[in-house]
Amino acid sequence: MLMETLTLSDLNANDQSYLFFIALILLLQLRERRVTWWSLMIMPAFMLIITGGLVFAELSSGIVNLLLIAVGMAIGLGLGVLIATRIAVKVDERGRMVLKGSTAAVLIWVAIILLKIYGKSTLASFGFIDVGVLTTIFLAMTLGAMVSRRAYLYWQYRKKKAIAGIKA
Repeated sequence: MLMETLTLSDLNANDQSYLFFIALILLLQLRERRVTWWSLMIMPAFMLIITGGLVFAELSSGIVNLLLIAVGMAIGLGLGVLIATRIAVKVDERGRMVLKGSTAAVLIWVAIILLKIYGKSTLASFGFIDVGVLTTIFLAMTLGAMVSRRAYLYWQYRKKKAIAGIKA
């Protein structure tokens, strides 16, 4: 089986829009920035919308698939906390949170979406599990990791802010 090279002209408009948003997300993750509590929720909400659209079809395909996706989400929640313990939370002089995004989490999410869009035939050749379910499990893991990581970072921020005696 020969592997074909994918060019931008081979992509349809929907695929190109996914690539645009993926590039935008990556650029936003590369800088250290001041963060408000509500802005921590914007990216998980955005990812939930995109991931939800990709996951919806798999949820209706049976209870076993639903359980596998739930297990993937649970693993992701645990991984998110583990990743968050390695990220330094800073509080500036005005009491705002300063963070640098986790490009690793976003890169994993991007790789899984690209795999779901372009790599189905390759994964299908292995035959262990339905490709759609497998990639959906990984998407649930990355979404869970992002949600729990941000919740943990917010908890750390509130703790540091209380120690510093800075009021909201």
